[in-house]
Formats: sequence, structure tokens, C-alpha cells
Amino acid sequence: MLTFLKLFKYYWKHLLNYKYVFRKRKILSSKIWGDQIFSDAINTSFNDYLSHSEKSNSRLKSLLIYDIIDCYSMYGITPKEYFVLNFRNKGKEERASFLSIKNKDEMCLVKPNAWNVFQQLENKSFFYSITKKYFSRELISINSIDDQCIFSEFYKKHNSFIIKSNFSHSGKGIKLIRDASNENVTCSGLFNKLFSDNNKNGFIVEELIEQAKWMKEWNSSSVNTIRIPSIRNSKGYHILNPFLRFGQPNCDIDNAGAGGAVILIDKDSGTLISNAHRQAGDVIKVKPETGELIKGLIVPKWKELLILTQEIHKNLPEDYYYVGFDFALTEDKWVLIEGNWGAFLSWQQIMDKGCKEEFQTLMEI
Repeated sequence: MLTFLKLFKYYWKHLLNYKYVFRKRKILSSKIWGDQIFSDAINTSFNDYLSHSEKSNSRLKSLLIYDIIDCYSMYGITPKEYFVLNFRNKGKEERASFLSIKNKDEMCLVKPNAWNVFQQLENKSFFYSITKKYFSRELISINSIDDQCIFSEFYKKHNSFIIKSNFSHSGKGIKLIRDASNENVTCSGLFNKLFSDNNKNGFIVEELIEQAKWMKEWNSSSVNTIRIPSIRNSKGYHILNPFLRFGQPNCDIDNAGAGGAVILIDKDSGTLISNAHRQAGDVIKVKPETGELIKGLIVPKWKELLILTQEIHKNLPEDYYYVGFDFALTEDKWVLIEGNWGAFLSWQQIMDKGCKEEFQTLMEI
């Protein structure tokens, strides 16, 4: 009888192990939030965030994979979020306080008509059509080959412009034309090339923004922006954790996911309250092109931006409960770039603090 029990325990232990390995393989081959294969997301994050010695440590990587799977299951944290938010060094209670992109989207999706709102915000052409007056620049929408005449008229007036794929995000699907005459292609040829690259979803073409000197001094090669997350509930309009973004030298975009840097802003005064941080962990303490200390600088025309944000949100349909607005500053005023269901990854990374409870509370009122 004793021998039988020993054999049973031995084989049961290995059966459970095989079951876990099978489950793990199944999970790793599935898609996670954001439509990426789990194993691909892990490998990309290992490549981006592990040191050279850690990459060659198979035992460490195996332990990390188990923990990453658990964190996704329990907190909705993707592999990238796991490293950016330093989950390796956080306990259960602290981990539970962070707002993942999955959590944020799920909280938004329970609202009435939420899926339609999400699709509308994802569609740059549609969002422009309902907020046109706040862009203060010419923008055209290209959705079929028959729109070539619209592009031709725009091309006659603007030698430089930016092209964005309709459903692109995180700085992807963007092409900047600084001088159309140097493209070595006719207007018709350029249109055909752009349409071929974007024919599935269409694209928009925008007149370039001439940003204010104060904003350009962060990085002259990109249009640097302010993200204002705005929540509408039964008690009014609320701004949650705004921040400034600027790009890397010689880079056209300011997105954090493309190497851009993020600075936190006090929502009441417009004062910069943190150094600039990149997702890779780099910290910048001075304004790149002036050498001024970042902390304590004040965003120009901040009160005007708060008023503008509320005005735009008020003029959107009532079921737009949460919108992350992006703005650029010209010498005269703030202009709208786009709206989306923006995440809070950079804010939580810099503060080393979660904002899940605060976001959830505002969304439920």
C-alpha cells in the first residue's frame, strides 16, 4: 500500500507538471490585450528590458515567464507593462493598485454605446469630422482612389504636410513630407504610393503645425504635445494626470512608445512636477535646447488649455465619457491633434504609483 501511495504521488506530481506546461504553452500561443501573441510580447520585452547577462539566464527567464503569465491573469498587465511598471519588484497589494491598458479599456467598455465610441475615437477621419473647428489647420480625409482630386487641391497649397493612417496609434503609420518638391515623384505618383500603403483603412493628410518656441525647444524635429485625459461623469468634467511629451532628436514623433520622453504636469497650475522619463528608464533633468531645469517650469497658456479641453468635451456626444486629448501649442493658441482612449502607463511609471482606484472612481460616478 505504501509503495502504491509513493508511486501515486510521484506520477500525480509529474501529471500536474505536464498539465501546467501544456497550459503554459497554450497561453503563450494565445493573443493578449492589444492583439499580440503572448510569447512574442514576452520575447520583445525580454529583448528591450533585460540586461545582457539576464538574457542568457534561462532559469531567470523561465521564472519571469511564470510571473508575467500570473500578472496578466490577475491584473491584466502585459509583458511590456510588467517591465515598465517594475512589477518584478512589487508585491501583490502594490501590483493591484496599477491601471493596466486592459483594465482601463474594460472600465470604458461597460459604458453605454462604448464600442461605437471606441471605434469612432480610433478613426482619425471621423474624430476630425466632429471636432474640426478645434484643429485650426487644413486636413483632408482620403478613403478611396476617387479622392485623388481632393489630394491634388491640397498639394497645390501645401508643400509640406503629414500623413497618418486612419487607425494608426503609438506613432505608427505616420509619414512626414517636409518638402514635396524633393520627393522625386509627381503629385499623382505620391498619391498612388500613399493610397497603396493605406488602402485598407484610408488616411488623413494634415497641414503641418508651426509650434510655439517654448514647445519647439523640447525637440525641434517633432511636434511636441500635451496629453489631457478628460473624464465626464454625473458631477462634471475631471482632468486626470496630464503630461507633456517630446520626441528624440531627429525623430518626427513624440510618442513614448517610440522613444519619446514624458513629463508630469500639475493639473491646476500647469507646473512641470517631474523630470522627463523615457520608457527605457532614461531620465532627463534639463530642457534639451535651453539647459533649464525641468521641474518648476510652467506650461504657457495653461488655463486656456483647461478651458478648451472642457469646451471640446462638452461638445462631443454624451457617451464620450473618457477621452485622452492631445494638443499642440502654436504662438497664438492651443490646437487639437487627436482624441483617443489614452493609457496611463507613463504617468504610473514616473510616479511609481498606481491610479486604478482613482480612474475607476471617476468612471463610476
